[in-house]
Amino acid sequence: MKPGVSEQIQDVALDEVKLEILAKMAYFGIFKYPLKSCEISNLMVLSCPKLQLQKLLDWAVKEGACYTYKGFYAMDSSVKTWVNHRSHHEKVGAVFFKRLPRYVRLISTFPFVKAIAISGSLSKGVIHDKGDVDYFIITQVGRLWLSKGLLSLFKKVFLLNSKKYFCVNYLIDEESLLLEDQNRFTATEIVYLIPVYNKALIDRFKAVNDWTDNFYPHFIHPITMELEVEKTGVIKEGLERLLSGTFGTRLDAFFRRTIVKRWKKKFKNFDAEKFELALRSRKGISKHHPQDFQTVVLQKLETEMKRLREKLKMET
Repeated sequence: MKPGVSEQIQDVALDEVKLEILAKMAYFGIFKYPLKSCEISNLMVLSCPKLQLQKLLDWAVKEGACYTYKGFYAMDSSVKTWVNHRSHHEKVGAVFFKRLPRYVRLISTFPFVKAIAISGSLSKGVIHDKGDVDYFIITQVGRLWLSKGLLSLFKKVFLLNSKKYFCVNYLIDEESLLLEDQNRFTATEIVYLIPVYNKALIDRFKAVNDWTDNFYPHFIHPITMELEVEKTGVIKEGLERLLSGTFGTRLDAFFRRTIVKRWKKKFKNFDAEKFELALRSRKGISKHHPQDFQTVVLQKLETEMKRLREKLKMET
């Protein structure tokens, strides 16, 4: 007997769920980051009850589509090694989290810094032995490059240019909250941001970028931190008053010219398109991702998704 229309639709939907489950493993597998079943569920777009999800994971393991070890899943047979590495990197991350408050409070005292969030690997709870803490910062309009310049000078002079606890690689101002790189990589980084200063503004940033719901409509961050710094501070208020006029505007323009000139000299092999994507340097945006992980990750994911669809015999 041929299956009815409803059964055919159900089979198609089931294939889509299978594909999405494997796609989540494929994406995080690029970072050699194995996932628990609850983490896969947290990342999914399609609805999949816990019991059904487990059955589909069991199916995937049986079919050789993925591998499992100690409740973690990955599409690579090195899952055991990945799980052990994740456990180690979570312990390293825990040490960084303990030391984080002093640096967050320090950055929050810089003039025109309005909000701070933790991004990068630490926002997922892990950090490599030689890794560093990445900060996402929102500044006052018209003072982004001034803030970046002062933060960079502090790092060079007082931290001997160490990025370990002080990697300020992405800044936007309060009028540039909507990001234009609306893809899975950027969506992942946004939803995983951990607000540590002015949570309300970071939440507003996430709300403005509600396009991330196309990728992660049900995501709830498993990590929360209570590092709110409510008091502005007399020194910060004084510097902001001092730099609020023409002098501050000129200084902001100076820092932008100086930093961009240095980047263009250092990365002279970048064409205009790559420079714009990896080192976006507008008045209200400063992005410093010279390794261009976004392009690398999305290209790898596209290749893996084609392979997955072929394996499941699904149309592209």
